[in-house]
Amino acid sequence: MNVTVIGSAGAVSPQERALRDLYLEHGPAVYAYVLRLLNGDTHRTEDIVQETLLRCWTKQTLVDDEGMAVRPWMFRVARNLVIDAHRARTARPAEVGGATWLTELAAETDDIERLLSSLVVTDALESLTPPTVTCCGRRSWRGALPSRRPWRSVSRRAP
Repeated sequence: MNVTVIGSAGAVSPQERALRDLYLEHGPAVYAYVLRLLNGDTHRTEDIVQETLLRCWTKQTLVDDEGMAVRPWMFRVARNLVIDAHRARTARPAEVGGATWLTELAAETDDIERLLSSLVVTDALESLTPPTVTCCGRRSWRGALPSRRPWRSVSRRAP
């Protein structure tokens, strides 16, 4: 986790310094907690941690002057954000990530293409005449099913 992302090194306002200090103090713990909740999804984890810090900044609870424990509050906000994101994902159709849908589509197409090709070849083999089968040779159709091999009906000529 890159801790130099939040705030700037030359933060001028006290709020910016407080947010940076808050991130440096609690950020790694919140990140590890959210990462466990999201089963290792680092991209969504970074989004949740960023949103948690943003809510902490807008609520102005950056310092612990009033006796409020900031870390438990941040953990609760992060947990609620994870739950909300999960509910939002389950309420709409599943997201398609990367090229997995294309790979699955290609696998289905390959199976269909293989089936159609085998049907075309089988029909072509069955339409062959016995002299053509004898002329072309039997070894070309070794993969055909025994009951559908067109050359089985061909009688062998004596040399």
